[in-house]
Amino acid sequence: MDKDKHQSEVEEAIEMLEAGRKADALASFFMLAEDGCVEAQYRLGEMYRDEIDGSTLTLWLQSRDSDSRDYAKAVKWYRKAANQGHVEAQYCLAELYDRGNGVDKDTVEAVKWHRKAAKQGHTGALYHLGHIYYHGYDVDKDTTKAVKWWRKAATLGCEGAQSNLGDMYYCGKGVEKNIKKAIKWWRKAAAQGEYVSQSWLGEMYAEGKGVEKNIKKAIKWWAKAAKQGETEAQKNLGDLYSKGGYGVKLNYDKAFKWYRMAAAWGVDWAEYEVGVMCAEGKGVTPDREQAVRYLESSARAGYAKAQEYLNGLREDANRKAAG
Repeated sequence: MDKDKHQSEVEEAIEMLEAGRKADALASFFMLAEDGCVEAQYRLGEMYRDEIDGSTLTLWLQSRDSDSRDYAKAVKWYRKAANQGHVEAQYCLAELYDRGNGVDKDTVEAVKWHRKAAKQGHTGALYHLGHIYYHGYDVDKDTTKAVKWWRKAATLGCEGAQSNLGDMYYCGKGVEKNIKKAIKWWRKAAAQGEYVSQSWLGEMYAEGKGVEKNIKKAIKWWAKAAKQGETEAQKNLGDLYSKGGYGVKLNYDKAFKWYRMAAAWGVDWAEYEVGVMCAEGKGVTPDREQAVRYLESSARAGYAKAQEYLNGLREDANRKAAG
């Protein structure tokens, strides 16, 4: 169908949706989709997949075409749009095949539709093709092909692919090891806020790998990653301030801050560090009860040092009680 034939009507339906007139938008999309409008077909696929809530919409959908969330119907409408070359529909259809939502899980079909979307420059499809070949999900594992697809995505600005490409250059997987090229791609990803790459850049500056050693820059990149919840960066900062090194002065307040951030996620080593600092009053007012709570949680997760420290606390308490 001629794309321009339905353009104004599609735009009106989108405006209805954005204004909260969900049922009216759905009615318009259905009529347009049944008339062969590729964008309307894609929009219906989105709505069935994502379950746009609202009692009026739900009642309308139920009366017209079953319930308000139906992966099989999402597949139906995505497929219609994908067969007409709609790149987002091709990508979404690939994802549903990859996950087994609305269809039997089928990596061959997923790769087929990812390839179609990738040929049109879809960065998500390019990224996922790299992921599929790297892990060997129902295809022969091939790190060289993974690098190929990630490079295409990275060149188009995909931060996840840039980060992965940096990893591949650093480890020498699917490509000759080259730390400077690893740093180049990590920088691109880090500039977009990708926290794993930020953490890696911190590591490179701290160790002087591929760059001149610079602890201030290491701290800068670790802090960027840590603020986004990257626990390895939080650990590096906590260790730096609690144990010293690299010419940095001890600062238990800062160490406690970073360890506690990681502990909030239930990370066993971080709970141990926070527990010890609570027990010893480093960076925080001494609080045995709080210390025991963190240490017990860490010990339950299997962190041996936490159990050892707990045993020591209890032995000390018993000695004091006996004395």
